[in-house]
Amino acid sequence: MEPCALDDARPTDRGSTVVVGVDGSAASVSAVQRACEEARIRDGVVEVVTVWSYPPGSTSEWLAYRAGRRWALRAQAAVVARATGRLTQPPPMTGVVVDGDPADVLTRAGRGAACIVLGRHPETPLEASSGSTRERCMALAGCPVVVVPPPPETARWHRPSCRSAEAPPRRPNAAAGPGSRSRSAGR
Repeated sequence: MEPCALDDARPTDRGSTVVVGVDGSAASVSAVQRACEEARIRDGVVEVVTVWSYPPGSTSEWLAYRAGRRWALRAQAAVVARATGRLTQPPPMTGVVVDGDPADVLTRAGRGAACIVLGRHPETPLEASSGSTRERCMALAGCPVVVVPPPPETARWHRPSCRSAEAPPRRPNAAAGPGSRSRSAGR
């Protein structure tokens, strides 16, 4: 997958480009699979867009920025690998990782594109009050927005995660039995 820049100077007639939003979740895998199908039908390319943000004003903004971008790159690569792993000939793909508001970035990426493909997440309390990325893209995009249902095994909302190969999953403390207390429990 080739990286590319997302800016307003891109051609507006990208009729065979399929833009797909990726956040590292199982719903993203389904969205990339659907985007690949759309690109195959149109003989086009898939533009994988991952949007992230970091809390401004943090004590070490530079470190937070780098960590957020690194997470986004890894999440995007993991989702694309999982979604295209069984394809004999995946369509040409480009990857974009941008800091910003997901709906704004995705609608900007969708200018002149054939469509935007998004995975559907069950709504969280925050989305219920502020509007989901999906709803905002459907309202703002200048192209069709395809919403892919989540895989059946992800009935509940979960936080997208991406573990690097260097960091093994955490294991529970074997020394702590069912009757043991943590240090802070008695204080």
